[in-house]
Amino acid sequence: MSYENADYWRELHGRFNGTLKAVGWPGLSEAYNEAKYVSETHSFLEAMKSLPRQSKAPMCILEIGVGIGFWTAVLYKWLSGFEFSLTGLDISEDALATVRARFPEVDLAQVDLRTVNRDHFLHRFDLVTALMVLLHLTVPTEFDNALRFAARSVRPGGTLLLYEPALIEPYSPWLTEKLAGGNSVARSLKAYDHPLEEEGLKRVAILSGASWLLNSPIEAGTERQFRLRQAVWYALCQCAFRFERLSSFLSPLVLRLDALLKRGGSGSGKFLVYRRLEHSL
Repeated sequence: MSYENADYWRELHGRFNGTLKAVGWPGLSEAYNEAKYVSETHSFLEAMKSLPRQSKAPMCILEIGVGIGFWTAVLYKWLSGFEFSLTGLDISEDALATVRARFPEVDLAQVDLRTVNRDHFLHRFDLVTALMVLLHLTVPTEFDNALRFAARSVRPGGTLLLYEPALIEPYSPWLTEKLAGGNSVARSLKAYDHPLEEEGLKRVAILSGASWLLNSPIEAGTERQFRLRQAVWYALCQCAFRFERLSSFLSPLVLRLDALLKRGGSGSGKFLVYRRLEHSL
């Protein structure tokens, strides 16, 4: 069966509603997914440090792809003590119901990013996030529509924060066209930078998300290095990450190794921080 974005998320949230498997790796343990999200949260908070905090006017935030509300909860904790309003979007009604039960004050809407009007929230938000969302739009025109919708939703002086498998190392099977199909696509960094520059945004920071040890290798310095990373990842998945108790036992060690790899720049995903210039309208 060919991949179809809406059906993919409907099936995942129907099977794993409210758990990280619904938004992470469904074939691996919940304990593994928790470790992956711990690593990503550390990077997310580092990325958020580049944002100017609002001291007077309430901050308006748009979260694209709210999923089960994991990042919503992180945002609430990070913004504790500040006034803000949050709007959340998702293609899955099951996902929205989960978030609505946890955060009834959030303004939620069911939106298909493939067809949404790019100007729907034109220059309305101080912060727009889309975290491991756009990679699942595998058709180039649909990806472009979603990316530009996210960009145009940022007001002057505001910030767009993406978490995506953006490629920056010399070798990737995605760049050599050795991978195709499936439910996600890794793209070169310029696939984000160039359209966003056209939309008046400038990249101001890039940080590693979870390393390839916790989120599958997407690139390396050489094809040989990539295959080594891939072999280690597959071995961990088959021998450890599939199992709850073993994943829980190994998580502290894996997270320490993951942190070391990230300091060396080996992030399987990248947090990309963009700023809209004050005079870009």
